[in-house]
Amino acid sequence: MLQRNEENTARVLRARRNGTSHEQDRDALLEAKNGIIAELKDQIALLRSELKRKNAVLVRITESIGELSARALEVADDPRTVEPGDAVRADNPAPDGWWGREEPERPKLPEGYRVVAVASDAWVLVTPKGVRVAGYRGDLDLWRVALDARGHHQSAE
Repeated sequence: MLQRNEENTARVLRARRNGTSHEQDRDALLEAKNGIIAELKDQIALLRSELKRKNAVLVRITESIGELSARALEVADDPRTVEPGDAVRADNPAPDGWWGREEPERPKLPEGYRVVAVASDAWVLVTPKGVRVAGYRGDLDLWRVALDARGHHQSAE
């Protein structure tokens, strides 16, 4: 007599060999499947709640950005502005130690001298004729560059 293909699966054949019924094995399989489905539903519910929470946070952020931009427009429309020549009084010095000045004066290089970047953290000081004077690595100290350029310029004269 011919058997159906589903009865020739490894699980069914193993059940026959072990003496357990095919129905018990199918029930165990269904229970495992139902358990996995329940776990997946729990994970989906958790992910949905997390997504709602993140959406709420994003909405709050965009609302606060809108409020800040509205405030910035109000400040920009304010007629009270500080002109470049006006005196600025500061009760405490700025973190860099400068009193009432926005930034220190940038040092001047002699005529024709320039600093050329050769890498993200490497620079070269070059004369007007293209001769390399000095090389620098790390943070570029413009005061040191100006000092080197002036020294080279004076020695070349």
